[in-house]
This record gives sequence, C-alpha cells and structure tokens, in this order.
Amino acid sequence: MFISKQKEELSILPIAKSGKNIFVSIGNISKEKETYNVIALSNWKQVPFINNELVGNVSVDPGERKIFKFKLPFVKENSNFQVIAFPTPYKISKDNFDSTLVYGSIRTMIKP
Repeated sequence: MFISKQKEELSILPIAKSGKNIFVSIGNISKEKETYNVIALSNWKQVPFINNELVGNVSVDPGERKIFKFKLPFVKENSNFQVIAFPTPYKISKDNFDSTLVYGSIRTMIKP
C-alpha cells in the first residue's frame, strides 16, 4: 500500500492539498493472486474509495501492482488521510496467519 503524488514514482507524500489528485498503489509480492478489501479514511472517517463505493474490492496478480487515481476529500482543517487493505476478505482463519493481516499506507496530512 502506498500513497504518492505521481503514478509511477513511489515517494512518500507527507502533506497534500485538499481536493488534489493522488495515486494509491496496491501491490502483491506473494506467489498467488491476492484479493483485498480496501477502505480510505479521512480524519478517521471512512470516505468512498473506488467508483464512489466505501469498500473497494481489488484483485492483484503475483508480482503486480494496481494503481488508482484518487481525489482527496475537501477539508476545512488539517486532516489525516490513510488507505487500509484487508487481504483475503471473508476467508479469515485461525490456521492462516496471513488472513488476519492488515496493510496500511503511511498517513498523509490533508491541508485545506
């Protein structure tokens, strides 16, 4: 999981302007196809992620990454922004440790 201001270059985005476009990169370093449920949080409240849906369902082939253009929400005061991915949604098992993991991006501050 990564948030960047550029599509191809992954560089940390500590601060971004309200309403600007950013890119969310979701990768898969495993040897099998991965499916993630992805949510976006602005000031710790869930905001739509893909196609105006609150939960994005993203499948990524091994060794690949998917990149999504995302417009930051408009804010009136400084706000935290983070994207979180839950792998293997709905297949949680006490015998599969990976099914209990959560991946999060580095938080970005949105400035008005």
